[in-house]
This record gives sequence, C-alpha cells and structure tokens, in this order.
Amino acid sequence: MNLFTMVGIVCLQSLCYCIIQSINTYINPSQLLPKINRSELYDENKMYQFNNQTCLQQENKTLLYEEPSETNNSDVVYRRNIANSIPAIVMSCLLGVLIPFLGKKFVLMLPIIGFIIQMIIALAIIYLKLDIYWWYLSAFMLGLLGNVGLIDYVINLIIVDLTTPSNRSLWFVRFYALKTALTGLITFLISIFVRHHGYVVLFWLALVLLLISVGVVLYYFDLSLYNYTNRNMQTQVMFTFDIFIIFYGERRTRKQKFGIFLVLFAYAFYALATSAESTFIFALANYPICWSVYMIDLYLFVIHVSIGVFSILGYHLFRLIILNDVLICAISHVFFIISVIWAIFARSYWQVFANSIFYSFAHYQNPLTLAILSKYLRPDEVNIAYIFIIIINQFITSFGDLFFRWIYTMTMMSHRNMGLYLMGGFCIIPLLSNM
Repeated sequence: MNLFTMVGIVCLQSLCYCIIQSINTYINPSQLLPKINRSELYDENKMYQFNNQTCLQQENKTLLYEEPSETNNSDVVYRRNIANSIPAIVMSCLLGVLIPFLGKKFVLMLPIIGFIIQMIIALAIIYLKLDIYWWYLSAFMLGLLGNVGLIDYVINLIIVDLTTPSNRSLWFVRFYALKTALTGLITFLISIFVRHHGYVVLFWLALVLLLISVGVVLYYFDLSLYNYTNRNMQTQVMFTFDIFIIFYGERRTRKQKFGIFLVLFAYAFYALATSAESTFIFALANYPICWSVYMIDLYLFVIHVSIGVFSILGYHLFRLIILNDVLICAISHVFFIISVIWAIFARSYWQVFANSIFYSFAHYQNPLTLAILSKYLRPDEVNIAYIFIIIINQFITSFGDLFFRWIYTMTMMSHRNMGLYLMGGFCIIPLLSNM
C-alpha cells in the first residue's frame, strides 16, 4: 500500500471539500454580497421566539436566521443546486465509465480545476459585485468538471486496486476515518481563521493551496501504477457505457444481483438519514440548547474527530467478535437510532457532546458499502458500481439537504424534533436491509 499517495489524496479531498463548503458559508447567496463578519449580521441582544420560550442568539450564522432580502434565499439555493447537480451527475457517469481509459490522474485533476474556477468566480463576486448568474455559473462549472465526488471515486478505486478481499474493508474504514477527522479539523481551523482574519483572506489562501495541489498531483502522484480496474478500450468500450449491467446478465447469480441491489438500497436510505441530520445543526441554535456559532463549530469538530478515532476501534472490536461487514452495517444503524433517541431528549451541553460516542459507531454503512460491492463484482466492474454511489450522494446532497431544512422551518414551532424522527425512520430501512 502506497500510504504517501493515498494519504495525500485524502488530504487533498478533505481540503477541497472544506473550501467549497466555506464558499457556501461565507458568501450570501441571496444578495451576492460578502458577509463582512458574523457579528455585523446579527444583533447580539436579539431574542428569538420558540414555543413560548426565548433563546438568546449571540452570533448565529445559519441561513434560518438571516434577515429577509428581496431575492428569495430558497429559490437561489435551489437554482444553484440544479445548476450544479445536473452536469455533475452526467459528467460523473461519463467519467466513471471512462476512467479506465482516461486514467485516474486525469479524472482527479478535473474537479480540482473546477474548484479553482469556482474560487476565482467567488473572488470576482466579492470584488466586482457580479450579477446573480455568475453564482449559478460557478456551480455549473464545478458540476461540469465532476464535483468533489470524483475525488472520492478515485480514492475508492485505488483502494480496490491495492487491497485484497481479506483486508479491503479495513482499509476503507481507515481512510473514511482519516477523511472524516481531517474534514472536521480543517473546518474548525477555517472557522477560527475567519474570526481573526476574515473570509476574503481565506479564499485567496485556498486558491493558492489549490494551485499548489495541481502541481503536486501532476508531479508526485503516479496513479498509472494502479491499473487492475482498467480495461482494453477497443474491445470493451461499448460494455462500459451500460452502467446497469451489474444488475443483469449471466456473470452473477440472481442472489448476487439482488444483494447488489440491497446494498445500494440500504446506502440510499442511509444517505437520506445523514441528509436529514443537517436539521439537527439548526436545532442546536434554538431553544433549549441555544448554542452560539463557536459551540456548534466545536461540536462538529468533536463529532468528526470521534468518528475518526472510534470507528476504527469499533471495527476492530466487531471483527474480533467475528462479525461480517453486513452485520457491522446493521449494528451501526442501531447505534444511529440510539444517537437519534439520545438527541431527542438532550437538553444540556454535556448531553449533546456525550452523544458523539454513540454517533461514532453509526457510519459503517458509508465505507463498508464499497467493500461489500467489490466482493460481488469483478475488478473491472467496480468503477461502474461506484457510479451509483456518486449519483446517490449528488442527488441527496443537492436536493435532500434543502428539502429537510424546509421541513424544519415548517415544523420547528410545533414539532421541533421532526428532523430527528425522519433520521430514525430512514435508519430502520437499511437496518432491515442488512439483516
């Protein structure tokens, strides 16, 4: 295992993901005007009403509490998601089936170039106060070059190439844990950096780092060594464009085909549950928790680091009990449901933070889905199966997050735990699918 290459790509993926999230966080999509700082947007003594209770918001940055503007926030975010998701899905499918011929390095470079273009457009929006269509154009350009999911895609294929069926699951869990911990750390450092230096400096720094990343990938990442998932283009090109071939044909038994479908089905509902989880962050800013932005950032940091540490320890423990990957996924959904129930009754700081222990064991479905699929498929079919993972993630990220936040705003006064109930309900389906 070339650890230098793999760790480098994981660090690059985490950096790119956090940079894109920072653009969405620190630029106001409704007015396309830069947010000078969080405290200027909100009155520190402003009180918000919630179920006949009050909650002092000291510096909340969530979109839920942004002051109204002439442009509808939801419409702008929805249109931007459309502009990003449609080309991202099309290009992910196209590049996914062509990656054995184009090469992993080429596909890895495309989303990085997309991040650079989006960062340049974001800086132009800040300095030139461009019209709203530039905001949509930046999302379209990122989607056209594959989006952040393609970096995950390349990482997953390299893991398949460099591992054997006996140790593949462990390496998927290890790199998922590393990516999660790095994402939490980088996001937390970004929030601290913005507090002291502002987000404009952050964007310039991010642009420089992305340009450096291009050089690093070009000159130091020799991905041509990992060719086990490659095909002969002249004889197999027509086959590769049929992404549904993993569900039919004579290569697998009916039981194996049904198993592939169940794995993807379970992953889809797990992704829905994690998407509904975004409403819980909004709830933390409301009564009775009433957290500030700093506390929410700290909580997210603790959650990500906990997943990074305890998911590896938990996987080794489960393997000692001689549990297979499918049963580990089922157990993880039990922990997910426990964490949801705990969150519903949480009222104080320590109760919310303590929930990170249960939550750390709730995400094995993510890395182990990839390992389970690779057991059903030949090496040259893995890239096709993983396309479905990209499509599921893209659809749910683009539309699910916005939909569940809309549900939260509609039900927060009467049923403030609706998002948590949805999370628990969605988790039951993959739990049953894995049993």
